[in-house]
Amino acid sequence: MVKNNSSTIMNGNNHTSEHMITLNIHIPHDNVIHSMQFDIQMLINDICYNIQQHLLMTIDHDLSEYGLFINDAQHSVRSYWLDPTKTLNYYALKNEDHVEYKNRYRPLKIRLLDGTVKTILIDDSLIVAQLMVYICTKFGIANYDEYSLVYDIDTDDSINNTKTATLLRILDSSYTAENHRHCIDTSRPLVQAIDELYTYAMLKEFASIPPTISSAGRQLQEPILLAARNVVDGACRIIECSKALIVNSKEASLWQQLATHTKSVSEAIKRLATSVKEMTPGQQECERAVDELRNLFQEVDKAIINVDSLRKADKSLQFHQEQISSSSHFLTELINNIRQSSKCEPECISSYVSQFITYLEPFIHHTIHYVSYMIYRNEKIHLLEQIKSLVETSLQLIFSTKESGGNIKNLQWHKIIDNNSDLLIKLIYKLIHTIEEQSSSIGIMNGLCENVRKLISTLDTTKITHQGHFIDYQIRMIEILQQMIITIEQIHASDNIRHLANQLTRQYNELINITYGAIGTVNTNDLSIHIKNIVQDLVGNLSASILPL
Repeated sequence: MVKNNSSTIMNGNNHTSEHMITLNIHIPHDNVIHSMQFDIQMLINDICYNIQQHLLMTIDHDLSEYGLFINDAQHSVRSYWLDPTKTLNYYALKNEDHVEYKNRYRPLKIRLLDGTVKTILIDDSLIVAQLMVYICTKFGIANYDEYSLVYDIDTDDSINNTKTATLLRILDSSYTAENHRHCIDTSRPLVQAIDELYTYAMLKEFASIPPTISSAGRQLQEPILLAARNVVDGACRIIECSKALIVNSKEASLWQQLATHTKSVSEAIKRLATSVKEMTPGQQECERAVDELRNLFQEVDKAIINVDSLRKADKSLQFHQEQISSSSHFLTELINNIRQSSKCEPECISSYVSQFITYLEPFIHHTIHYVSYMIYRNEKIHLLEQIKSLVETSLQLIFSTKESGGNIKNLQWHKIIDNNSDLLIKLIYKLIHTIEEQSSSIGIMNGLCENVRKLISTLDTTKITHQGHFIDYQIRMIEILQQMIITIEQIHASDNIRHLANQLTRQYNELINITYGAIGTVNTNDLSIHIKNIVQDLVGNLSASILPL
């Protein structure tokens, strides 16, 4: 399908040309280049799959071991691997750019502290921090964060195989002990500085894939860069004034200039600190999340105040319960993601915090709607207090995430984040458990009321028998009504509400049965209708007594 230097379109059938990019795919193994066109929204992983499917290569290979590599021939330190989880649009690639499709794995020789050399297969696309975890695991080293990699140069090989040997022979031709000592003393600061710089550059905190910064990213960086330039420029002016004052310390204008430059440097440093703080990844999203959480907190407070007059939503109780349960799974996962990103992944904070608020808002609203279906007032308040605590803890988590900002060294905030995350997950689990128990209770009480309504309907459908005497039925009805009054009083004074509600329903069932006899033995039809109406009116009062419990 794809010929050498031909153009092939991938996933671009319905896109305009501005959404497409043409790349020259270099296959180092076959030493050929293919021109292919891609949608800029495609994932790097999908592009690798398309390359494997459409390009003919002379070697069988596993797709999971291959990736795309940007090779900068002029500046090798600027070469980097493309992240398979990113899209093409993430990188500042242009039409006709060259990209290598090659194996990410290669052997690496490692000299351990005891001098032994071992060879392992490493993923070349990983940063040093990730490699250290893998390498230390291979070698059985637990404290991987205390180790790093240092480039090892064999001194004998470097002398024999490089032009350094020529320089050494020239030096040896005029060798004296004094010249040798002078060379050592003169070069020591340079060698030491190079060693320190190299060691610093190879630390896993700094050795990573060079980021490709977009024009929008450059614009966002400008406040920080401007403040930093002002600090450097002001410091240079301070040094120049200081040099001038050494020559002429009595010149008043120089002292005035020094004071002005010192003040400007101080202000620039403050602006730099402020800009760095404001531009920390996720700061704006965290601030917006705090505003949203405060609004939710006010909504829950309002629901607690108006707990007796909460309006039921159009959806059913089961619908709200399902939505609450579904959202809880996503929330617990996002809490753990926020915990991780706030410690060492600042670039992910914005996304996770925004998703967290997106799921938390409907979670709280569905819970408030669920409360409107609940029966007992004290349990309504208890559940609303639970979601109030949940919102408060969410606020604390976002606050601590904002302060930590993904800084791996901000350990004091890491502990606070762990505590808030654990507490928030526990509150969610507790809320779900409470709702499951409440759903069972609501079903029981609604069933009792439904039974009462069915009983009252039988007065119009049941065939009435004319047996016994009216006075006997009248006495029995009075006794049952007295028992029902006692039961209702016990309900308002007892904690065993469900049992008493069942007892009240049984008493009403018995009252209905007695009513059949009373209606059948009454002397006039008007009195029969009057008794029936009184008993039917009683069902409304009985349901009203059961539902608010």
